[in-house]
Amino acid sequence: MFNNYVPFVKPVFQNRIENVQKALTVLNKELESKTFLVGDRITLADISLAGVLADAFSKFLGPEDQKKFANVVRFEQTVINHPKIAKAFEGVSLATEVATYTPPKKDAPAKAPKAEAAPKAPKAKAPKPADDEEEEPSYQDAPAAKNPLELLPKPALNLIDVKVKYSNTDTKVRPPSFRCFFPPENRR
Repeated sequence: MFNNYVPFVKPVFQNRIENVQKALTVLNKELESKTFLVGDRITLADISLAGVLADAFSKFLGPEDQKKFANVVRFEQTVINHPKIAKAFEGVSLATEVATYTPPKKDAPAKAPKAEAAPKAPKAKAPKPADDEEEEPSYQDAPAAKNPLELLPKPALNLIDVKVKYSNTDTKVRPPSFRCFFPPENRR
């Protein structure tokens, strides 16, 4: 029942259910005097909301919630049973019980039968691995890579001077001119 891509975290799940219930409380109150969200005919908004509610009411909101949000359930049933779109919602039904999380079963590690104690042979040195089986060098042993910005030449422009000049210039009277910071060969 639950999504296999996102790990189940109970506090997060409970928080989401509480948020959904808050939204459904507002929607339930709104649907007390209405059949559809907008006007007296079914609209795309009704169909879209029914699609979202179909998933919630078929998995996570059980009979207790269905009684609590009776107007929303009536709206849901009205929309999904509408003759023009009933085919799209074929097979959607209200949940008879709430889906619960069951953690996946972990395979028990197979216990190897105890082997009879064999006489211990003297330890021999491990053979040196072949060239193609050499271990990869660890990243801790590798020298730190140089920053590529260090290869650039020193700039002719001192940014601290530019900041001081700009902050001390009244920009409302006249716009600041930064030509004075650039060497003549770089001016345009």
